Amino acid sequence: MADGYRQAALASRLKIPFLYGADEVHGIGTVQGATVFPHNIGLGATGDTALVGEIATITAREALGCGVDFVFSPVVAVALNERWGRTYEAFGETSDLASTMVRPWSRACSSRRRAPTGILPCAKHYLGDGGTTDGVNAGTVTGDETALRAIHLTPIAPRSRPASVRSWLPTVAGKEPRCTSTRP
Repeated sequence: MADGYRQAALASRLKIPFLYGADEVHGIGTVQGATVFPHNIGLGATGDTALVGEIATITAREALGCGVDFVFSPVVAVALNERWGRTYEAFGETSDLASTMVRPWSRACSSRRRAPTGILPCAKHYLGDGGTTDGVNAGTVTGDETALRAIHLTPIAPRSRPASVRSWLPTVAGKEPRCTSTRP
């Protein structure tokens, strides 16, 4: 599917490259025979960053085989309310744990043995999503800006994220994101 769209885009008058993204939080669950891993909440409970990196590497390799250019992963949420319907997608309930697990996921997904995979990780979902009022999915985040930054921005702050997760940050800052691709 992605190859057909990519060829059609390049055959068009404007030749705008086609980028295909897929939601691959815990493996390639939409493709028969692909590997599906435990949810992030379980991976966070292990505290095993090497395991998270290995899972990201496998996910990236399988995504490449499906024609995916970027994955909507890792989830950088800090799950503060267990009523939130996506708690299982977060690594846990602390900024430190989310930061610790986001780093190896992003690095391993975007490189294999220090060589680029061609996969761009794109942080999910939005700033404060794990701390919405009453745990409502896509709900309102209340509180002051200092707490919001201290809790929810930490996992995507420059010191805790590799450059590849920057694909998400420009929309927060109100700037236009820049996308590049080396694929034909």
